[in-house]
Amino acid sequence: MTGKHRLQQQGFTLFELLVAIVIFAVVSAVSYGTLIRIIDQDEHLEGERRYWQQVTLALTRLEDDLAFASPRKVRDASGLPLAAFYGRPVDSRELSPPSLEFTRTGQWTLATSQTPGLQRIAYRLREGELLREVWASLDRAPVDQPLSVPLIKDVEQFELRFYDTGNQWNATWPTEENSPALPVGVELTIKTHGREVIRRLFLVNG
Repeated sequence: MTGKHRLQQQGFTLFELLVAIVIFAVVSAVSYGTLIRIIDQDEHLEGERRYWQQVTLALTRLEDDLAFASPRKVRDASGLPLAAFYGRPVDSRELSPPSLEFTRTGQWTLATSQTPGLQRIAYRLREGELLREVWASLDRAPVDQPLSVPLIKDVEQFELRFYDTGNQWNATWPTEENSPALPVGVELTIKTHGREVIRRLFLVNG
């Protein structure tokens, strides 16, 4: 056998190289597609985890606040009395009152030192974001502004109903102006963009 024939047997033909390149390209394309799907799946799962984490924290926070609701009235910046517990239809405008506002106890504050103190709490929807607000004092000063903490983003629906001792649901609270009475329960309905409606019932001071 001549040297030329031996080189032809040891090397690859052009056709074999083309076949190898095509196979490599197909395998690479399949692997890339699989990798993209895995990355997309991971991002989706992470998004789900973040969503349910914020929802769970928000509902737990609301449940805790309502469980410690107090019949303690407060005064606004003008000195006028405010009911211990307010529930209003949602109005997301900047200067509108919160949808839910009440006094709660059981919070440890610097002002109360060794004993749990009272706080004025509110929940409001503003520009698609559910906020929890806390005032520094019960009776408000003219320039007193609450501390706002965002809870849930992309909210499309936020509704509240209030259950009274007569076994009736009410769209607003109190049923009598400036009444110190607390509702028995609060029903929350909330929906965020692209998600199912969530409905929860909370006991008040129960």
